Amino acid sequence: MSEPLPDTSPTAAPAGREITGVILAGGRSRRMGADKAFLALGGEPVLAQLVRRLAPLCSGGVTVVRREDQDLPDLPEGTRVEVDLVADHGALGGLYTGLTLARTPAIFLAACDMPLLSAKLVAWLRDLPSNADVIVPVRNQRLEPLHALYGTGCLAPIKAALDAGARLELTGSTPIRPQTFPGALSGTRVASASA
Repeated sequence: MSEPLPDTSPTAAPAGREITGVILAGGRSRRMGADKAFLALGGEPVLAQLVRRLAPLCSGGVTVVRREDQDLPDLPEGTRVEVDLVADHGALGGLYTGLTLARTPAIFLAACDMPLLSAKLVAWLRDLPSNADVIVPVRNQRLEPLHALYGTGCLAPIKAALDAGARLELTGSTPIRPQTFPGALSGTRVASASA
């Protein structure tokens, strides 16, 4: 990124575009061997920590998307919990659920096992002057689709991808293809921010 991130406190009032925080907790955690939603750091579930970190930045509140049969740890008051609308379709199904149920025109999407989620970067992405449907950070030349903003303009292509059996990938043949931009956005509808 050519310019430093603004010094945005995670307790600052929401600014920029209106967003809903969406945390995906419905994964099967096959590789981990235990439900990631209960992963603790410092004696507290990371999921609860993420809700508290995102809430002040999200004018639409925070929604946790889970499987139908899934229990969750205690979450901060006001957290909206929703069952995945499209079961067993991974992160793409969770993204579709979050966007469909969002109370705002955009969401910030994260996974429940991201203890180092940056509130400063979330605020920077939220406040970026852009009409892009997707704003995705790039780190070490890799897109970070589970630390990104998605607009409701993505719903139709996401639904088509789900119907075709696709997974959440922002490269290859999926309908959402971000482009890296050096500083200011170039007018493309889909963009990524290098971090």
